[in-house]
Amino acid sequence: MRRRCAFSEPLWQLSSVTKLVGHALYNEPALPKVFPSLMALSCDAADDSIHVFARLPSLTHLFLWAAPYAGESELEQARQEGRQEVTGGLGDTGLAALSRLTGLKELRVDGCGHALTDDGWVRFAAHHPHLTKFDLTSCFAISSVGLIRALPSLQNCLAHVSLSECTGVDVGFVAALAAFCPRHLACLEITDCPRITAAGVRAALAGSAAGPLLDVQVKWKRARATHVLTAHA
Repeated sequence: MRRRCAFSEPLWQLSSVTKLVGHALYNEPALPKVFPSLMALSCDAADDSIHVFARLPSLTHLFLWAAPYAGESELEQARQEGRQEVTGGLGDTGLAALSRLTGLKELRVDGCGHALTDDGWVRFAAHHPHLTKFDLTSCFAISSVGLIRALPSLQNCLAHVSLSECTGVDVGFVAALAAFCPRHLACLEITDCPRITAAGVRAALAGSAAGPLLDVQVKWKRARATHVLTAHA
C-alpha cells in the first residue's frame, strides 16, 4: 500500500537540501517551495504526474523510474484520501513536460517499456542541448534511428551514454555517436542490449576520432560477462 508522504504545516523552506530520493513525490505540489535549491532528484513518476518536477528550476540531475500502474482499488483509496495516484506509464508525454528544465545535465529513466518512442526522445533532446549524460533502461521502443536523430541536439555537451535492455538499439548508433560527439564523449556503457556486441562496437569505433578518448563497457548480466574496450589499453 502506498502512503502519501505529506510535508508538515507550516511549510519550511529547506534551501540547504540539494539532493532528494523519494517515492510518490508527485503528490507534493509544495515540492518546489520546500526545496528551492534541489539539484538532484530520484523518484518514481508517470506521464500524468511528472509536471510537478518540471517546477524545480535548479534541477540538473534527474533519475525517474516508471511508477507501477494503479489498480481500481488503489485509485479509489487515493480519491478517498485526497491524493493523486498514477494511472499510466512513463514516456513521451512525461518527458515533454520536462522541457522547462533547461539546466538539466543528466537524465536517467528506467522502465518506460514501449511508452518512450523515438519521436519522444528526439523532442526531449531538442529542449536539452546541455545534457552531458543520459541513461536509458528498459526502453524497448527506442531504436538507433531515434537516438541518432537526437544527436545533433546533444553533440556539443554529451560525454556519457548508458543503455541497458534497449532491445531496439544496434551498433549503428555507436558509430554515429562517435562521429557526432568526438570532442566530449568519454564513456559508453551497454548492458544486455542484444543487438550490440563487443566485436561490433570495436568495429564501429575503429578509426573514430573519439576512439582514443573513449572508455567502453559491453555487459551481459545474465551471462555474467563484461567486455571492457578501452582505447588506452
